[in-house]
Amino acid sequence: MIDLRDRYFGRVPINLLAYVLKYKLDTSFRTFLFLKKESTTGTFRLTEELSLSVCKKASISKKSLSRHLEQLIRAGFINQDYSGLYFLRGYQRLQCKFRLSKGKLVSLEDSHLEKKNFKTFIFASTIGERCTKHYWYTKRHRGQKSGGPKHRCRNYTDKELSSPNSLRYVELRYGISKSKAHVLFNKAIKLQYLYRIKDEQKTNIASAEIPKSRLNGGDLPIYCYAKNGKIVIRNSNRYIACLEISGRRRNHSA
Repeated sequence: MIDLRDRYFGRVPINLLAYVLKYKLDTSFRTFLFLKKESTTGTFRLTEELSLSVCKKASISKKSLSRHLEQLIRAGFINQDYSGLYFLRGYQRLQCKFRLSKGKLVSLEDSHLEKKNFKTFIFASTIGERCTKHYWYTKRHRGQKSGGPKHRCRNYTDKELSSPNSLRYVELRYGISKSKAHVLFNKAIKLQYLYRIKDEQKTNIASAEIPKSRLNGGDLPIYCYAKNGKIVIRNSNRYIACLEISGRRRNHSA
């Protein structure tokens, strides 16, 4: 029988993941999560047995483990006393230390912790939180303005419930270049962390009226391209979160 505890890592605050993404701590934080899973008390000594166990599960070398520990100590995720005992800070204390608000949580499983997928998971979680907020705002508020309490029974389209997220937004908030953000978006969709809806608007403008040099990302303020002799305006892609995102707990484990 499979023990679910072996593959379930609990729920992680998304704003903490956003902090990790912004300051490029994703590889070290991944090691932090494995150490947290191995140390049930929140304290540990780096014995040979523990090192081998973490290195094997995280697929890293001992040298990488040492480097990640140093980075985690500098960043404030781990403390070490004079006797060599390490102390892992809980999520709530980390949120207080980095002055993060108590936001939504995302469920974390071992499949999300694969080396090639973890950064994509963090990225999709942060985008997914924005999508989830937009989803519930649409359900609760936009419908109320147009029809009172019956808005809950209304059938919304995926486009209405999805949230626009541009490459420019990702670049400004997380310091990720547009090219890398494009790769992360595509990978998140492939892994089914996000669901994408293209937002395009057909016009009656003939493609011959606009020079080709101004289309497909030229000097126009909006992205346009020609299709069947007409100009099509492409807005920011819209996304729906596929990850398990929930509201914050009243009490986090320290």
